[in-house]
Amino acid sequence: MRTTAAEAGPDAGEAPVAAPRPGLRAHARLRAEAAYPGARTVLSELVSDGPLALRRTRHPEDPDAAQATVVGAMAAPLTGDHLRITVRVGPAARLRVTSAAATVSLPGRTGPGAPALEPARYELEFHIADGGILEWLPEPVIAAAGSHLRQHTRVRLAPGARLVLREEQVLGRATDPQPGRLASRLTVRRTAADGGPGRLLLDQETDLGPGSPAWDGPAVLGPHRALGQLLTTESPGPPVQAAGRAGEFAAEFAAEATASAGSAESADLALPGDCGLTLRTALAANGLDLRRALSGPPHMVLL
Repeated sequence: MRTTAAEAGPDAGEAPVAAPRPGLRAHARLRAEAAYPGARTVLSELVSDGPLALRRTRHPEDPDAAQATVVGAMAAPLTGDHLRITVRVGPAARLRVTSAAATVSLPGRTGPGAPALEPARYELEFHIADGGILEWLPEPVIAAAGSHLRQHTRVRLAPGARLVLREEQVLGRATDPQPGRLASRLTVRRTAADGGPGRLLLDQETDLGPGSPAWDGPAVLGPHRALGQLLTTESPGPPVQAAGRAGEFAAEFAAEATASAGSAESADLALPGDCGLTLRTALAANGLDLRRALSGPPHMVLL
């Protein structure tokens, strides 16, 4: 008969073995629909899960557009967690998504006896139908010391869909002796008119923090600790400003950003071809300067 460590007890001379504990799994879902162009957008699906609590909030600029806010219901993601948010915007629907606070990636349980877990995963999936508008404007993702997070944002744009997507990543909190590790990938596809997989428009990936080669070298972050990007798409149809946001974003804090973006650097790149995407990338010493760099005029325009 074989005796397990638990049955033998501490007198058996064997160190207790920590049982593997899978990380948290959570999948929040959000769907916005409008009956016809110009109609009021309604949230037909608003499903919270685990630490991802979705709340209906009021769009401050467009009473007929929908807005939802992601509220962190508990500390997450920790190492081993797998969080996922799926957002679907129907034809002619207008949706803005914000967050109540920054998302802080934490190391979770560490030390002797702690189970070996995979890095935390945070997956975002956006499906935007023809004529739909999504504004994804959350607060930053912060990689705390000892954490390891892999984030992947997947966007599927139907012909005529419009997008304003802001992503901000900050390495370490103010009191952290060193930052955590944060890998992020952004994949954007233009779907075919029949809903097929369509064409890949953008697929880029960064891997920053301890353990990633040369992440703090001059070719990557250098002295900066905050990285962000603003992706916008323009297509035939009414100006996005009519919905109250896209295009306005660049002018919202323009005067302030010009005066006080600190050591931030930013550049705009109009992606080649007829995809209608413009990508702004910015680096800054901190999250505040990063937000200003993403909001104001660019320091450089790449052709």
